[in-house]
Amino acid sequence: MLRISTLFFCLLLAAAAVGRYKAEANVRADKAEIRSIESQIAAEEQKISELKLEVEVLESGPRLAQLASHRLDLVPARSAQLADARKFAMLIEAGDAATIAPRRRDNGDFIINAIAMADFGQPEQKQ
Repeated sequence: MLRISTLFFCLLLAAAAVGRYKAEANVRADKAEIRSIESQIAAEEQKISELKLEVEVLESGPRLAQLASHRLDLVPARSAQLADARKFAMLIEAGDAATIAPRRRDNGDFIINAIAMADFGQPEQKQ
């Protein structure tokens, strides 16, 4: 009986040793995966900080002013470009009467104006 119990405890000890080795191997693998993920996170944070700096440079006031002056060429309107009341009245009188829209009373309500402009004609009947 003593030999059987000794053999049993030896097998139990061997199984415990194998189980502990597998557990330690899994822990090492998990720690390596954690280090890999942490390095990926650090790399992504570095990229984010670089992109924030790029956005800061791209949105800087002097750079935008330079781009606006070179690309847009916006200048204040000249008086020759603006029509005074007399010229505006002449333009209205010279226009074709059919193209001039009838005056509508604008009460400021968007929905009422949209309904008024909608075409509520009768649907075509099939013959």
